[in-house]
Amino acid sequence: MIKLDLQRRVMIAAALAGCAVVLLVLDQPTGRSFDAQQFRADLQTFDGVVDSLLALYGVQKQKVRKWQVLTPDRRLIRTERRVLVPPGFLTMEFNRDLNRAVSPLDARVAATERTKESVVILHVVNQGATVLTTSLVQEEVKSR
Repeated sequence: MIKLDLQRRVMIAAALAGCAVVLLVLDQPTGRSFDAQQFRADLQTFDGVVDSLLALYGVQKQKVRKWQVLTPDRRLIRTERRVLVPPGFLTMEFNRDLNRAVSPLDARVAATERTKESVVILHVVNQGATVLTTSLVQEEVKSR
C-alpha cells in the first residue's frame, strides 16, 4: 500500500516536471531582432490608446500625471501614468476595453490590485516586456 502510494506520487511529480519542461520550451523568445524605431512607434500607439480610452471613460486630463521611465543611458523603457478616478469608476470594464484595444497590436494587459490603497495597476505587456503602466487611484470622497 505504501509502495503504491509512493509510486503514484513519483509518477505525478515526473508528469508535472515534464509539463514544466514543455512549457519552458514553448515560452522561448521567437528570435526576432529588436527594432528601436518600431519600439518607440509601438509605445506611442499604446500611449494613444490609453489616452483615448481614458477620455472615453470621462477622465479629465488634469487628473492624469504621465512620465517616461528611462534606462541610465537615457533609452526609453516605458511610459507610466497615475490617474485619479472617481469612486464609481469601472476598473474591470476599463481593463477589458484596454485589453481589447491592445490585442490587435500583439499585446495584453496584466492587472494587479491593492485594495487597501484603492489602486488598480494595469501593465501593457508587449513581446514579454511591460511597455506601459497605468495606476488607477481612487479619489477620496470629501465629507461635508
